Amino acid sequence: MADPTIRVIKAEVNTLALPNQYQQYKQQSITTMTAGELLVTVYDELIKQIRQGILAIENQDTSLAGTKILKAQEIVNYLESTLNDKYEISEQIRPLYHFFRQQLITANIKKDADILNEILPLVIDFRDTWKQADKLNRMR
Repeated sequence: MADPTIRVIKAEVNTLALPNQYQQYKQQSITTMTAGELLVTVYDELIKQIRQGILAIENQDTSLAGTKILKAQEIVNYLESTLNDKYEISEQIRPLYHFFRQQLITANIKKDADILNEILPLVIDFRDTWKQADKLNRMR
């Protein structure tokens, strides 16, 4: 008969391995994505943070709202930092990122969900445009 202590230790090791396996899976998923898929994933995260910011404001959780909106700002900052100035479209996109950032700052200061609700459809449209562009690019 197996030692019960060994069974407990094996169970603990297997439980500890799960987060590591999940991290490995996530890392592999990211490394196999196209540049377009990565961009869409970043936009998905931006949308998630904005939505969570709206909910936090509606629930009057100002601390959580601030955290979510700041994360959204960091994502917009990242998106802007990845623009390649050798492409004309980058100069057309940059003002939009500035607008998003300014609206996020204002929404955070005022804890105003209406401001977030105004930019959310724009961010979703932008994400969908990149998703479609990536799809067309992969069909070539």
